[in-house]
Amino acid sequence: MSGRAGTGWRADGRRTKVALWRHHPRRDVTAPALVTATRALDRRLEGDLIKLTPAGTWQAAAFGLTDCWRPDPVGLRTILHRPVAAVSDWVGIGWAAAAAPWHPREQAVLKATADMAATRTRPVPLLTTLFAPATVLAQLATTDVLARHLAEAPEAVIAALGAVAARAVRLVAAIAAAGADGVYLAAKHRGHGRWPLPAGAAGDRLAAAIDDTDRRVMAAADGLGFNMLHLHEADATAWWPLPAGAARWAVHLDQAVLEALPAQALAGALPAVGLDHRLIGRGGRDLAAVVDRLRAGPGAGGMILASACVLPLSVDLRAAARMMWQLRRVTT
Repeated sequence: MSGRAGTGWRADGRRTKVALWRHHPRRDVTAPALVTATRALDRRLEGDLIKLTPAGTWQAAAFGLTDCWRPDPVGLRTILHRPVAAVSDWVGIGWAAAAAPWHPREQAVLKATADMAATRTRPVPLLTTLFAPATVLAQLATTDVLARHLAEAPEAVIAALGAVAARAVRLVAAIAAAGADGVYLAAKHRGHGRWPLPAGAAGDRLAAAIDDTDRRVMAAADGLGFNMLHLHEADATAWWPLPAGAARWAVHLDQAVLEALPAQALAGALPAVGLDHRLIGRGGRDLAAVVDRLRAGPGAGGMILASACVLPLSVDLRAAARMMWQLRRVTT
Protein backbone atom coordinates (compact mmCIF):
# COMPACT_ATOMS: atom_id res chain seq x y z
CA MET A 1 0.00 0.00 0.00
CA SER A 2 1.22 3.52 -0.67
CA GLY A 3 -0.11 6.79 0.63
CA ARG A 4 1.28 8.41 -2.48
CA ALA A 5 -1.72 7.14 -4.40
CA GLY A 6 -3.65 10.08 -3.00
CA THR A 7 -6.43 8.01 -1.45
CA GLY A 8 -5.71 9.01 2.13
CA TRP A 9 -7.74 8.49 5.29
CA ARG A 10 -11.07 9.42 3.75
CA ALA A 11 -10.96 6.88 0.92
CA ASP A 12 -13.47 4.55 2.56
CA GLY A 13 -15.89 7.28 3.61
CA ARG A 14 -17.25 7.25 7.14
CA ARG A 15 -16.13 3.80 8.20
CA THR A 16 -14.77 3.73 11.75
CA LYS A 17 -11.21 2.42 11.82
CA VAL A 18 -9.45 0.84 14.81
CA ALA A 19 -5.79 0.67 15.81
CA LEU A 20 -3.74 0.04 18.94
CA TRP A 21 -0.01 0.39 19.50
CA ARG A 22 2.62 0.25 22.22
CA HIS A 23 6.30 0.76 22.95
CA HIS A 24 8.71 -2.17 22.68
CA PRO A 25 11.30 -1.74 25.47
CA ARG A 26 14.85 -2.84 24.66
CA ARG A 27 13.64 -3.89 21.20
CA ASP A 28 13.05 -0.33 20.01
CA VAL A 29 16.62 0.77 19.31
CA THR A 30 17.72 -1.70 16.61
CA ALA A 31 16.01 -2.41 13.32
CA PRO A 32 15.72 -6.23 13.50
CA ALA A 33 14.27 -6.24 17.02
CA LEU A 34 11.88 -3.38 16.31
CA VAL A 35 10.61 -5.07 13.15
CA THR A 36 10.13 -8.37 14.96
CA ALA A 37 8.20 -6.71 17.79
CA THR A 38 6.07 -4.65 15.40
CA ARG A 39 5.21 -7.69 13.30
CA ALA A 40 4.27 -9.72 16.38
CA LEU A 41 1.90 -7.00 17.56
CA ASP A 42 0.39 -6.57 14.12
CA ARG A 43 -0.22 -10.31 13.72
CA ARG A 44 -2.16 -10.37 16.97
CA LEU A 45 -4.16 -7.19 16.43
CA GLU A 46 -4.64 -6.80 12.65
CA GLY A 47 -5.59 -3.16 13.05
CA ASP A 48 -6.37 -0.69 10.31
CA LEU A 49 -2.86 0.72 10.39
CA ILE A 50 0.64 -0.36 11.42
CA LYS A 51 2.55 2.11 13.58
CA LEU A 52 6.31 1.75 13.87
CA THR A 53 7.11 2.91 17.41
CA PRO A 54 10.83 3.40 18.08
CA ALA A 55 12.15 4.77 21.36
CA GLY A 56 10.98 8.30 22.05
CA THR A 57 14.59 9.55 22.08
CA TRP A 58 15.59 8.20 18.67
CA GLN A 59 16.08 11.63 17.10
CA ALA A 60 17.65 13.31 20.13
CA ALA A 61 20.39 10.67 20.24
CA ALA A 62 21.88 12.24 17.12
CA PHE A 63 22.71 15.35 19.16
CA GLY A 64 24.47 13.64 22.06
CA LEU A 65 21.61 12.54 24.30
CA THR A 66 22.24 9.18 25.98
CA ASP A 67 19.65 6.98 27.61
CA CYS A 68 18.98 3.48 28.87
CA TRP A 69 16.09 1.17 29.61
CA ARG A 70 14.77 1.14 33.15
CA PRO A 71 11.31 -0.19 33.99
CA ASP A 72 8.62 2.31 33.02
CA PRO A 73 4.83 1.79 32.85
CA VAL A 74 4.48 2.75 29.19
CA GLY A 75 7.95 1.86 27.92
CA LEU A 76 9.79 5.20 27.93
CA ARG A 77 13.57 5.14 28.22
CA THR A 78 15.45 6.99 30.98
CA ILE A 79 17.61 9.91 29.85
CA LEU A 80 21.11 9.69 31.34
CA HIS A 81 22.75 12.70 29.72
CA ARG A 82 21.36 15.84 28.09
CA PRO A 83 23.94 17.57 25.88
CA VAL A 84 22.93 21.20 26.51
CA ALA A 85 24.06 22.97 29.67
CA ALA A 86 25.49 26.28 28.44
CA VAL A 87 24.06 28.67 25.84
CA SER A 88 27.02 27.91 23.58
CA ASP A 89 25.97 24.26 23.43
CA TRP A 90 23.06 25.20 21.15
CA VAL A 91 25.61 26.05 18.44
CA GLY A 92 26.82 22.46 18.53
CA ILE A 93 23.27 21.21 18.29
CA GLY A 94 22.73 23.33 15.19
CA TRP A 95 25.94 22.07 13.61
CA ALA A 96 25.08 18.42 14.31
CA ALA A 97 21.58 18.86 12.94
CA ALA A 98 22.86 20.38 9.73
CA ALA A 99 26.01 18.40 9.05
CA ALA A 100 26.20 15.13 10.96
CA PRO A 101 25.49 11.88 9.08
CA TRP A 102 22.59 9.71 10.16
CA HIS A 103 23.10 8.44 13.71
CA PRO A 104 22.84 4.65 14.26
CA ARG A 105 19.47 5.18 15.95
CA GLU A 106 18.21 7.14 12.93
CA GLN A 107 19.59 4.48 10.62
CA ALA A 108 17.78 1.81 12.63
CA VAL A 109 14.41 3.54 12.23
CA LEU A 110 14.89 4.03 8.50
CA LYS A 111 15.97 0.39 8.08
CA ALA A 112 13.01 -0.83 10.16
CA THR A 113 10.65 1.27 8.03
CA ALA A 114 12.05 -0.21 4.83
CA ASP A 115 11.87 -3.76 6.17
CA MET A 116 8.28 -3.35 7.40
CA ALA A 117 7.19 -1.76 4.12
CA ALA A 118 8.78 -4.52 2.06
CA THR A 119 7.43 -7.46 4.04
CA ARG A 120 3.96 -6.50 5.28
CA THR A 121 1.23 -8.87 4.23
CA ARG A 122 -1.86 -6.68 4.74
CA PRO A 123 -2.90 -3.63 2.67
CA VAL A 124 -3.00 -1.15 5.55
CA PRO A 125 -0.94 2.04 5.88
CA LEU A 126 2.44 1.98 7.62
CA LEU A 127 3.20 5.03 9.79
CA THR A 128 6.65 5.76 11.23
CA THR A 129 6.79 7.76 14.44
CA LEU A 130 8.61 11.09 14.24
CA PHE A 131 8.87 13.70 16.98
CA ALA A 132 8.26 17.40 16.36
CA PRO A 133 11.40 19.59 16.41
CA ALA A 134 10.44 21.46 19.60
CA THR A 135 9.76 18.15 21.32
CA VAL A 136 13.21 16.89 20.36
CA LEU A 137 14.88 20.11 21.44
CA ALA A 138 13.22 19.95 24.87
CA GLN A 139 14.84 16.56 25.43
CA LEU A 140 18.31 18.06 25.06
CA ALA A 141 18.26 20.24 28.19
CA THR A 142 16.59 20.09 31.57
CA THR A 143 13.48 22.20 32.01
CA ASP A 144 15.37 24.68 34.21
CA VAL A 145 18.18 25.08 31.70
CA LEU A 146 15.78 25.46 28.79
CA ALA A 147 13.76 28.08 30.65
CA ARG A 148 16.88 30.07 31.47
CA HIS A 149 18.19 29.96 27.91
CA LEU A 150 14.80 30.88 26.47
CA ALA A 151 14.81 33.97 28.69
CA GLU A 152 18.47 34.92 28.28
CA ALA A 153 19.37 33.85 24.75
CA PRO A 154 16.22 33.05 22.76
CA GLU A 155 17.93 33.55 19.39
CA ALA A 156 20.42 30.76 20.14
CA VAL A 157 17.56 28.38 20.91
CA ILE A 158 15.60 29.49 17.84
CA ALA A 159 18.63 28.89 15.61
CA ALA A 160 19.07 25.36 16.99
CA LEU A 161 15.34 24.73 16.62
CA GLY A 162 15.49 25.69 12.96
CA ALA A 163 18.40 23.33 12.35
CA VAL A 164 16.64 20.45 14.11
CA ALA A 165 13.55 21.15 11.98
CA ALA A 166 15.66 21.00 8.81
CA ARG A 167 16.96 17.60 9.88
CA ALA A 168 13.41 16.45 10.62
CA VAL A 169 12.39 17.49 7.10
CA ARG A 170 15.24 15.34 5.75
CA LEU A 171 14.06 12.46 7.93
CA VAL A 172 10.55 12.76 6.51
CA ALA A 173 11.98 12.43 3.00
CA ALA A 174 14.03 9.40 4.05
CA ILE A 175 11.03 7.78 5.77
CA ALA A 176 8.96 8.29 2.62
CA ALA A 177 11.74 6.85 0.45
CA ALA A 178 11.89 3.81 2.75
CA GLY A 179 8.27 3.04 1.92
CA ALA A 180 6.17 4.46 4.75
CA ASP A 181 2.67 5.67 3.89
CA GLY A 182 2.77 8.43 6.49
CA VAL A 183 4.39 9.80 9.62
CA TYR A 184 2.97 9.77 13.11
CA LEU A 185 4.16 13.20 14.25
CA ALA A 186 4.26 13.24 18.06
CA ALA A 187 4.17 16.69 19.60
CA LYS A 188 4.77 17.11 23.34
CA HIS A 189 5.82 20.75 23.47
CA ARG A 190 2.40 22.19 24.22
CA GLY A 191 -0.36 21.11 26.56
CA HIS A 192 1.04 19.81 29.84
CA GLY A 193 4.47 19.43 28.26
CA ARG A 194 4.62 22.96 26.90
CA TRP A 195 7.85 24.91 26.66
CA PRO A 196 8.57 27.34 29.53
CA LEU A 197 8.25 30.38 27.26
CA PRO A 198 9.02 33.83 28.67
CA ALA A 199 6.25 36.42 28.81
CA GLY A 200 5.91 39.23 26.30
CA ALA A 201 7.38 39.70 22.85
CA ALA A 202 10.21 37.21 23.31
CA GLY A 203 7.76 34.45 24.19
CA ASP A 204 5.54 35.36 21.24
CA ARG A 205 8.53 35.19 18.90
CA LEU A 206 9.53 31.78 20.25
CA ALA A 207 5.96 30.48 19.94
CA ALA A 208 5.88 31.65 16.32
CA ALA A 209 9.18 29.89 15.63
CA ILE A 210 7.85 26.66 17.13
CA ASP A 211 4.67 26.91 15.06
CA ASP A 212 6.75 27.48 11.94
CA THR A 213 8.81 24.32 12.51
CA ASP A 214 5.63 22.28 12.99
CA ARG A 215 4.31 23.62 9.70
CA ARG A 216 7.59 22.88 7.90
CA VAL A 217 7.68 19.25 8.99
CA MET A 218 4.01 18.73 8.20
CA ALA A 219 4.44 20.30 4.78
CA ALA A 220 7.34 17.94 4.07
CA ALA A 221 4.99 14.99 4.69
CA ASP A 222 2.20 16.29 2.45
CA GLY A 223 3.11 13.85 -0.32
CA LEU A 224 2.12 10.99 1.97
CA GLY A 225 -1.55 10.13 2.32
CA PHE A 226 -1.71 8.69 5.84
CA ASN A 227 -0.17 11.17 8.27
CA MET A 228 -1.26 11.47 11.89
CA LEU A 229 -0.57 14.34 14.32
CA HIS A 230 -0.43 13.28 17.97
CA LEU A 231 -1.27 16.10 20.39
CA HIS A 232 0.26 14.69 23.54
CA GLU A 233 -1.59 15.54 26.77
CA ALA A 234 -3.28 18.40 24.97
CA ASP A 235 -5.84 20.64 26.57
CA ALA A 236 -8.79 22.26 24.88
CA THR A 237 -7.00 25.55 24.18
CA ALA A 238 -3.30 24.89 23.68
CA TRP A 239 -3.25 23.62 20.10
CA TRP A 240 -5.77 25.65 18.14
CA PRO A 241 -5.83 26.70 15.39
CA LEU A 242 -4.08 23.64 13.98
CA PRO A 243 -1.20 24.12 11.51
CA ALA A 244 -2.08 24.63 7.88
CA GLY A 245 -2.50 21.34 6.07
CA ALA A 246 -3.86 19.46 9.10
CA ALA A 247 -7.17 18.89 7.33
CA ARG A 248 -5.45 16.17 5.31
CA TRP A 249 -4.18 14.45 8.46
CA ALA A 250 -5.63 12.35 11.22
CA VAL A 251 -5.35 14.06 14.61
CA HIS A 252 -4.82 11.80 17.62
CA LEU A 253 -5.95 13.26 20.95
CA ASP A 254 -7.69 12.14 24.09
CA GLN A 255 -11.43 11.55 24.00
CA ALA A 256 -12.19 14.11 26.72
CA VAL A 257 -10.29 16.83 24.89
CA LEU A 258 -11.89 16.01 21.56
CA GLU A 259 -15.40 16.16 23.00
CA ALA A 260 -14.66 19.52 24.64
CA LEU A 261 -13.65 21.17 21.36
CA PRO A 262 -15.93 23.23 19.15
CA ALA A 263 -17.03 21.45 16.00
CA GLN A 264 -14.73 23.46 13.73
CA ALA A 265 -11.56 22.93 15.79
CA LEU A 266 -10.18 20.02 13.74
CA ALA A 267 -10.78 21.89 10.48
CA GLY A 268 -11.88 18.73 8.71
CA ALA A 269 -9.06 16.50 9.97
CA LEU A 270 -9.95 12.89 10.76
CA PRO A 271 -10.21 12.44 14.55
CA ALA A 272 -8.17 9.59 16.01
CA VAL A 273 -9.79 9.21 19.41
CA GLY A 274 -7.57 8.23 22.32
CA LEU A 275 -9.75 6.05 24.55
CA ASP A 276 -8.84 4.95 28.06
CA HIS A 277 -7.47 1.41 27.77
CA ARG A 278 -9.58 0.31 30.74
CA LEU A 279 -12.74 1.42 28.94
CA ILE A 280 -11.71 -0.54 25.86
CA GLY A 281 -10.93 -3.58 27.97
CA ARG A 282 -14.33 -3.52 29.66
CA GLY A 283 -16.14 -3.20 26.35
CA GLY A 284 -19.86 -3.76 26.52
CA ARG A 285 -22.37 -1.00 27.03
CA ASP A 286 -19.89 1.52 28.42
CA LEU A 287 -17.70 1.39 25.33
CA ALA A 288 -20.67 1.24 22.97
CA ALA A 289 -22.19 4.35 24.57
CA VAL A 290 -18.96 6.33 24.10
CA VAL A 291 -18.60 5.23 20.47
CA ASP A 292 -22.24 6.10 19.73
CA ARG A 293 -21.73 9.55 21.24
CA LEU A 294 -18.58 10.10 19.17
CA ARG A 295 -20.36 9.00 15.99
CA ALA A 296 -23.06 11.55 16.64
CA GLY A 297 -20.49 14.28 17.35
CA PRO A 298 -16.85 14.72 16.30
CA GLY A 299 -16.69 11.29 14.62
CA ALA A 300 -19.76 11.80 12.46
CA GLY A 301 -17.61 12.11 9.34
CA GLY A 302 -15.48 9.09 10.21
CA MET A 303 -12.85 8.43 12.87
CA ILE A 304 -10.13 6.13 14.14
CA LEU A 305 -10.56 4.51 17.55
CA ALA A 306 -7.27 4.06 19.40
CA SER A 307 -5.87 4.13 22.90
CA ALA A 308 -4.80 7.31 24.63
CA CYS A 309 -1.13 7.81 23.67
CA VAL A 310 0.12 4.18 23.90
CA LEU A 311 -1.00 1.01 25.62
CA PRO A 312 0.69 0.51 28.99
CA LEU A 313 3.09 -2.40 29.21
CA SER A 314 0.76 -4.10 31.66
CA VAL A 315 -1.44 -4.85 28.65
CA ASP A 316 0.14 -7.96 27.12
CA LEU A 317 -0.44 -9.17 23.56
CA ARG A 318 -3.32 -11.42 24.56
CA ALA A 319 -5.08 -8.58 26.40
CA ALA A 320 -4.40 -6.19 23.51
CA ALA A 321 -5.96 -8.66 21.08
CA ARG A 322 -9.06 -8.83 23.26
CA MET A 323 -9.21 -5.04 23.33
CA MET A 324 -9.07 -4.98 19.54
CA TRP A 325 -11.94 -7.47 19.45
CA GLN A 326 -13.94 -5.17 21.74
CA LEU A 327 -13.32 -2.23 19.42
CA ARG A 328 -14.28 -4.22 16.33
CA ARG A 329 -17.43 -5.38 18.06
CA VAL A 330 -18.72 -1.85 18.72
CA THR A 331 -17.84 -0.54 15.26
CA THR A 332 -19.61 -3.19 13.17
